[in-house]
Amino acid sequence: MFLNKNSSFYDDKRYKINILLVGIREAHTIFDTRAVNVLLGTTIQNKRKLRHLSTHELSAELFRVYGISVSAMTISRVERGNVISSDKLFAIASFLEINLTEFTSSFPTVK
Repeated sequence: MFLNKNSSFYDDKRYKINILLVGIREAHTIFDTRAVNVLLGTTIQNKRKLRHLSTHELSAELFRVYGISVSAMTISRVERGNVISSDKLFAIASFLEINLTEFTSSFPTVK
């Protein structure tokens, strides 16, 4: 579950760090979402390239399959670790067959 803009976050003058709280095996784990977003972006980019799709082609496919408009520029930004709305993120992950539950369960747990 990603925290929204109204959630607590640490903010220094150079960047904001949002905190991702994930319940894994009854333990709570705290992650720097910048690092998680970069990792997810890299995963998305790798899956897209495995399918030999450009960002423009992926954008067109997302609209055709899910009826959701995600620009090629937005896809490029996601691949670099930027945050987008959850509906767009889930559409991209679903189309590229990225299981977000498996993705988050691979993180280490802190007890």
